[in-house]
Parts: sequence; structure tokens; C-alpha cells
Amino acid sequence: GIVGKRRLYECHACHRQTSLKSGTIFAKSLLPLAKWFQCMWLLTQSKGSVATLELARQLDLKWDSAWLMRQKLMQVMLEREAGRKLSGRIGGT
Repeated sequence: GIVGKRRLYECHACHRQTSLKSGTIFAKSLLPLAKWFQCMWLLTQSKGSVATLELARQLDLKWDSAWLMRQKLMQVMLEREAGRKLSGRIGGT
């Protein structure tokens, strides 16, 4: 169940407490998850690269916060794609 004002969740079996964000790229961020999800949407919907200054403007954030969010999200996307490798025959005829 939920414990205290910090909204920690406690395991009934071992009584270990954790938050929804622990173990994720959002863990130490003070920014609301809504900003993170907006940033993800902007990064994935763009045909090209999105500049940090543009992210900062659209998300109403300071440049350094937008830069850090962009870096973390791009790193996660790179790591995820690194695990995908093409195999088998590729080509038309």
C-alpha cells in the first residue's frame, strides 16, 4: 500500500519501500512526469532532430533542464535500439 506523504509503496512480504520512479530515468528528477512524456512525444514525432532550445521553449523549461531530459531520453532510445539487430535475408528479389 501507499505509505506517507512521499507516496512510497511498501511490499507486504518484505516491507521494502519504493516509489514509482525508482530505478527509472525519472528517479531523481523533480520535473513532473507530464513534462517527461511531453518531451518524449516531441522527440519521437519530429522527422529530424529537435534542438534543445526548441524543447526548452515548448516545454517551458530552462535550457539545462531540457538538455538533460533530451540526453537521458536519447540514451535510453539508443540502448534500446542497440539490442535490435537485423538477421536473415534482407532485400527484394
